[in-house]
Amino acid sequence: MRKLISTLSGREYPFEKTGEFAENGEPLEVRMDGIKSAGIKAGKHLLQRFSSFLPFESIDPGLSMGEGATPLLDATHDLGNFTGISKLLLKNETQNPTWSFKDRGSLTCMMMSGEMNEQVTATVSTGNMGNSMAAYGARSGIKVLVFVPPHTSDEKIKATSLYALKKLKASGKIKDGASVVIMLTGSGMKDFKALSHHKSNIVDCDLENLREEIQKA
Repeated sequence: MRKLISTLSGREYPFEKTGEFAENGEPLEVRMDGIKSAGIKAGKHLLQRFSSFLPFESIDPGLSMGEGATPLLDATHDLGNFTGISKLLLKNETQNPTWSFKDRGSLTCMMMSGEMNEQVTATVSTGNMGNSMAAYGARSGIKVLVFVPPHTSDEKIKATSLYALKKLKASGKIKDGASVVIMLTGSGMKDFKALSHHKSNIVDCDLENLREEIQKA
């Protein structure tokens, strides 16, 4: 059994609920049967090793691009002295498929989108998350909309453009953009399905006009 639990009040929500917070603002956590007996399995990458910790009814190994299992490197002597830590190790997450730790979460996002039979998903990003979600969307066959703030560099936008269905460049704060995206997707991405055959491009818009811009695209 899978469900979402609000962290303070303990109120339960269905696992399929869209959004990361309860109505009172409490974060939601996943609870699933069998988690106490879950263990790390033999294997090299995330899905091979940690599949028993993931709350999905089925796991498609074909969605993986080799994320995880990034190396631990000994820090330099100077850095160890500066931090006062005698045995300091650094995790080199640049060896993930899109050079970011975001790939771990993007994989599970696509697994959830697939389980909910979504054709399109979305994210708000200043760069790394957009690149990661777009790449994993291309891998899984799910279209991705990436909302980026106006200050996002051309280099980051070009990287995302290799995979993303559409990027919407919106004024406002990232947290505000995330709230709008959740609002627009609350009923199964219905506002986004009209974009499924459009090529990548950039649309400048205000947060208040995001729905109108999406519907016009």
